[in-house]
Amino acid sequence: MKDISDKPSDKHTNYTRYTVKDIKILEKRLRDIQSNLEKFENTKAFLESEIQAKSGIDKYNVIQQLVITKEEIEECLNERIICEQRLHELKEEQSSNQSQENRESVDPTVKDEEPKNNQDQSSNENATKDEKENNEHKSGSSESQSEQDNRKQELKRNLESRSGYKDYYNRYRDFGGKHNVQQPVDRKSNEAIKIESLFKDSDSVNESIKTTLLYVATFFEQLSVQEFNRVVTFLLEPQIVTIKVPTKLHNEKGEEQIVEVLQACQLADILSADPQKQSLLMKECYLEASRLKDARKVINFSLPHLRKDAKNVFEKDYAPYLEKQFKRVRFLLLDSSDAIVFNVINISSEMAVSDPDIHAYSWLKCLYRVVEKYESIYKNLSYLDLTEHQKYLEWEESKLDSDEKEELILFNSVLNLSDWEMKKEFVLWQLSTLIAKMLEYPQVQDEVNRFLDWAINEGDKDVVLEVIIPLDSVPNFDQIYWIQQLLDRSNEESVLFKAQIFLLFKLAESGGSVYKYLQNIYKWLPKKNLNPDKFSSKYALQFIFDYSREMIDILELEDYGHWPSKYNLFVFPKSLSIDSNLEMLIDWIFHPSLKYILNRGVTIEYLASNLLKDWFNILWGFRKDDIPDEAVQISKKLLGKVVAVTNRTQQNELVTFWKRMEDDLLKDANKLSEQSNGKFNSEAEKNRKRFMQERTNIRCLKSQFKELQKTKS
Repeated sequence: MKDISDKPSDKHTNYTRYTVKDIKILEKRLRDIQSNLEKFENTKAFLESEIQAKSGIDKYNVIQQLVITKEEIEECLNERIICEQRLHELKEEQSSNQSQENRESVDPTVKDEEPKNNQDQSSNENATKDEKENNEHKSGSSESQSEQDNRKQELKRNLESRSGYKDYYNRYRDFGGKHNVQQPVDRKSNEAIKIESLFKDSDSVNESIKTTLLYVATFFEQLSVQEFNRVVTFLLEPQIVTIKVPTKLHNEKGEEQIVEVLQACQLADILSADPQKQSLLMKECYLEASRLKDARKVINFSLPHLRKDAKNVFEKDYAPYLEKQFKRVRFLLLDSSDAIVFNVINISSEMAVSDPDIHAYSWLKCLYRVVEKYESIYKNLSYLDLTEHQKYLEWEESKLDSDEKEELILFNSVLNLSDWEMKKEFVLWQLSTLIAKMLEYPQVQDEVNRFLDWAINEGDKDVVLEVIIPLDSVPNFDQIYWIQQLLDRSNEESVLFKAQIFLLFKLAESGGSVYKYLQNIYKWLPKKNLNPDKFSSKYALQFIFDYSREMIDILELEDYGHWPSKYNLFVFPKSLSIDSNLEMLIDWIFHPSLKYILNRGVTIEYLASNLLKDWFNILWGFRKDDIPDEAVQISKKLLGKVVAVTNRTQQNELVTFWKRMEDDLLKDANKLSEQSNGKFNSEAEKNRKRFMQERTNIRCLKSQFKELQKTKS
C-alpha cells in the first residue's frame, strides 16, 4: 500500500479545491440562516400581536416567548455576519490563488521545484485537471485589488457597527452545522479572553464595582441604560468603602497642606460622581450599549457568549455573593419597569430551585408579611391626623426586629407608602406572578403550597384571596382546592362573599370546561342526610342553584331552543360523558342534605321543579315545532335521571308544582289579553304567545315524566 506522501500534489490546486468546497458550504448555510430568520420574524410578529390580547399570567408567558424569539433572531444575525465575513475572506483567497496559478503558468520558474521522476506526467495531468475545476468556480477575479480592499473595509465597518459584535469571531472551524467557533480575541493583547480576569482589578473599589456591573449585566437581560444604572445604584447603595480623600489641613505652624484622610463612602456615590469611571469599567467588562431591532438601546456584553461564561463563574465561585445580592435584588419585584421585574422573577425562581425552603417559602412569607404590614399601617394612618403620622410610623418601627426593619426599608425604597392605596393591587399581582413562575419547577411546588397554607392560617384571608385569584390558568395549581380552604378556614364575611362571587364568575367564563370545575365542587358536598359542618359543604349545596340561575339570567330569550346550546350546562365537548354529568346534576339538585340549609317553607322539590322547568325551556325554546333532536335526547335523559333518584312522594310533588306553573302561566296570558282592551300591542302579544308556549312545554314535560314513572313502576 502506497504511503500518502508518495502521491503527487500541488499546493495551489489542493488549497483551491478545499476553498471551493467551503464556499459552497457557507453559501448553503447562509440560505438556511435566511430561512430561519424569516420564520423567527413571523413568530415575533405573531407574539407581539398576542401581547395586546393577553393579560396576567398569559401575557407574562407570551413575553417570555418573545424574549426567547428575539434572542434567536439576534443569534441568527450574528451567525450571518460571521458567515458573510468568512465567505468574503474565502473568495479573496480563491481569487489570490487563481492569480498565483496564472503567473505560474506564464513563468515556470515561479513554481516550486519538483523531483523529476516517472510521476511527472501524471502530476501535470492532475494539475491541469484541478486548474479546470478551479476555473469553473472562479469568482470575482476580475475585481481590481483596490476594489477588493475597499469592499473588505466596508464589510469590516458594518461588522463593527453591529450589536454585540465589535470583537467578532474569526472563523468557523467546522461548517457541518456545528458552531465550533474559535475563542474571541482581545485586540489589545491578542490573547483569548479569560472571563475570570474581568472580575479582577488591582483597585479593590474598582473590583467591587466591576463585580456589580457584571452581576447586573449577567442576570438582568435587555435593560435600557437608565434601568441598568438604576439596578446598579440600588445594589451599590449599602456597600460602604473607606477611601483616601485629599483634604486641606493646617499644620502647627498654620501652614496649609494637602493630606489624604480616610473617609467612608458609598460605592454608589463614587460611581455617580464620576461617569467617566463607570464608562471605563464597563468597557473593561466588555459591556456596551447596543440597539435592538425594535430600536431600543440596551446594555449587553459586546461578546454574547460572555453572559453565559460570567453566569458560570458567579454560580461556581461567587455563591455567597449571589445570596447576599438576592436578599436585596428580590425587592425589585415591585419596580415599575417590566424588564426589571421580568428578570427579578427569573432570578427568584432560579434561587428558589437552589434552596426551596429559604428562597421560596421564606421569601414568599417575607414579602407577604411586608404587604400585610403596609396594609395595616395604611389603614391606621387613615384614622390619624397628618401631624400624627410620623409619630405613629416611629412607634410601628420600634416594634420591628432588625430583619423586619431592613425588609420594610427595602420595600419602601422601591414603593413609597403614600402610594400604597394605588399600588396594592399591583404588588399583589406581582406576588401572584412570582408564585406562577415558581410553580413551573416541581421541586418548589411543595414550598409554594406550604406558604399558602401558612398564609390562610396566620395571615389576612382577604390578601390570600387576592393572590389566588390571578392563578386560575396556572398549571400545577389547584385553585378550586385553595378556594375551598379559604371558605372553610375564614370567618370574614367579605372574604366569603368575594370567594363565592369569584367562583360564580369563573365558571360563567369556563365554557366547555364547566364540568371540570363542577366535578371538583361536587366533591365538597356532605355525605347524604348529614348536616354539613363545613362552610364549603353548605356553599356547594346551594352553588348549583346559584350558578344555574346566574347563567339563565344572562341567556337571551332568542337563544332558547338554539342548538348547539349557548347555556353552559348543556355544552358537552366530545371528551365528556353526557350521561355521567347529567346524573351528577340531578343527584346534586336532589341532595338530601339540602333540607338543612333551606329557609322554612322552601322544599327541595320546589327548587328542583323550577330549575327543571327552566332547563326544559332552554332546551325546547318557545317555538311550536322544530325542537332540535339533541335537545329532545338530553331532556329525556334528564327526566330519566330524576325518576331514578327520587321516590314516589317527591315525584308527585314535582308534578303538583308543574301543574301550578301551568295555571299561573295561563292566568298571566289572559291578563295580558284583558289589558290590551281589544287593541293590538305587539310586545304584549309576543309575551302572551311566549307564556302559552312555555305552558305547552310544561305540559309536555309533565306528560313525559308520567310516562317514565310508569316505566319505572
